[in-house]
This record gives sequence, C-alpha cells and structure tokens, in this order.
Amino acid sequence: MLTNYIILFGLLLLILMVSCRPPECQVDNVDFLTKVRDSPIVLLGETMTKNMFPNAMNQFNVTFQVSCIFKGKPTNHTISISQAGFTSGRNYCQDLAAGTTYIVFLEEWHDVYRPMDFQEIEYSNNNNSTLELLDKTCNLTHLKAKDYAIDECPPVSTACYESKMDTIISSKHGGDDAHFRDYLTSSHPAIISGDMHYEQLNVSSNIHPIDSVQDESDATLNQQRGKSQFSDEHQHPPNHVSSTYQSFIVLISFIVACVVFVQ
Repeated sequence: MLTNYIILFGLLLLILMVSCRPPECQVDNVDFLTKVRDSPIVLLGETMTKNMFPNAMNQFNVTFQVSCIFKGKPTNHTISISQAGFTSGRNYCQDLAAGTTYIVFLEEWHDVYRPMDFQEIEYSNNNNSTLELLDKTCNLTHLKAKDYAIDECPPVSTACYESKMDTIISSKHGGDDAHFRDYLTSSHPAIISGDMHYEQLNVSSNIHPIDSVQDESDATLNQQRGKSQFSDEHQHPPNHVSSTYQSFIVLISFIVACVVFVQ
C-alpha cells in the first residue's frame, strides 16, 4: 500500500511539473521600423521595479521611468506597465529586468500601459547598433515626460528631409536629380532612411514627403488602436501543441494510477 501511495505521489508531481513548465516564447526577429509603425507608444526608459503576478505564472507588472518619448502623446515620468512577460495568444515575451534601460513598445490599457506583441530592445549609450537604428528611423519624436525637466533623449531622426532622401535615393538610381524627382512623383512605394528601404506609400509632386509619410502613419496608427486596444481575443491563436501534450501526460498518468490501485 505504501508503494502505491509513493507511485501516486510521483505521478502527481510529474503532472505538476509538466503543467507548470515555463512557456516557450518565440525569438523576436521583427525589425525596428515595424515595431515603431505598429505600436501606438514607443518609449525609452528604465525598469525600476518588477512584480510578478501572484496568480499568473510568467506575467508581471513593471514600474517604468520614462526618459524619452519616441512616439505617442506625452506620458508621466513614472508609469505602470501591466501584463508583461508571457501572455497567452501572443507570439513574443518581455523580460524588462529591473535596473535596465529599454526601448519599449506599448499601448494604453485602462489607466496603465501594456506591451504590444513585441519584445523590448535593451538600450545603452555605448550600443552603436541601437543608436544607428534611432538615427535611421524616420519621423520619431524627441519629447520629455510631462513632469520631468531633464532632456535625456538620444539623437533621433525626427523627420525624413528631402535632401537626405535625395542623397540616398539618387545614389541608388544613378545620381540624377531629374530621375530622383521622377522617382518621387511616380507613386513609387518607398520610405527610405539611411541605407534601408521601409514602408510603402505614394508620393505626389505637390505633397511634401514628410506630410505624406505622416498622413499614412496617422491612418495606420488609428487602425492599430482600433484593433489592438482591449482585443486579446483578436491576437494570434495560442499554440495548442503544448496543451495537447500536457493533456496526454495527464491521461497517461491517470491510467497508470488506476492500474496501480486495482492491483
């Protein structure tokens, strides 16, 4: 009889281990421009505190101190980020370790903020690749938090100036000014910054490239807000493979337990 109880305890422990194993998060290979484009709010700041949810594994709240606003309306210097970490139905997880500076991609949720379905980007003044991303991404803002007087924003590309686009595009299309103007007025789909091709748009001869980019960005932002806010049910469907695996383990354990007790 004691042996039966030991076996049953072992099976229950196995079930618990399988059920409580950490979820697998996909590697976030989404490019920076896409994250900026699809996120209503993009902030630079430092994680001050990280508090795990008591009744939800692998999910936590964060107190975040905002240093700079790259996209979105002005926020307070200190904000709360909820539902970070692993969220069912989403592809990517967040880490947001305390004491580390990040570029985060958020949306408003009730009276706090929550992450979009992207992983944050760790930021350092010594990280040239991150600084280069900020320099090459068009139409970022350079705003301080509402109740914070110190400007801690790094250099960013706040607009795509025609001269900058001229230099880049003409270098790819023969260096001809006339060719460049034809390129802009032929509804060719490209936003270009640095040496990278970006989002598609149509540019006409009587509209400044910056205005055209901003109009399309505003339209995209409005669509994203309408789709993303309070819409967990419209996110990517969860991965059912792990759930099926867990159910199979539980079923096998139950059968083995029944056989042991019958004997």
